[in-house]
Amino acid sequence: MKTDRAIGLPAPVSGEQVQEVMSMATATKKRNATKVKKRVEKKKKLYDAAEHMEHSREKFVAELLSVIGEMDSFSGRLRTFGAVLDKREDTMRARFEVTHTVMDSLERLADVLTANTMALHQNTERLDGFIRKVESYFGSGEALDHEN
Repeated sequence: MKTDRAIGLPAPVSGEQVQEVMSMATATKKRNATKVKKRVEKKKKLYDAAEHMEHSREKFVAELLSVIGEMDSFSGRLRTFGAVLDKREDTMRARFEVTHTVMDSLERLADVLTANTMALHQNTERLDGFIRKVESYFGSGEALDHEN
């Protein structure tokens, strides 16, 4: 502000100067209003972002709980499948043992049948020899086959 040096009073202000000061004040008000408006918009965006983040977090937690439930269910199914495989393995082992026992029995049966067949063959040869002896004493017996 300009002053009159001799008297110490402020120098008279022209209309242009008043207009200039008024326009500067208006511009400052507009700038301040724009800054305030930007701050309000920024705060609104932050609140919106916080709400979005909270919603996303809740959705993530719900999905995570769902995945954990599915994993527990899958784990139970795997345990059941493992138990089924264990029982199947036990059954197969028992069947293998039975098969092994049957094979051993069949081998012994084959040995017994072989010995029986050999004994039968020997007895057949002995009977044939006995029949030849009897025929040599009494004849062949062909005459007995014809009717008179």
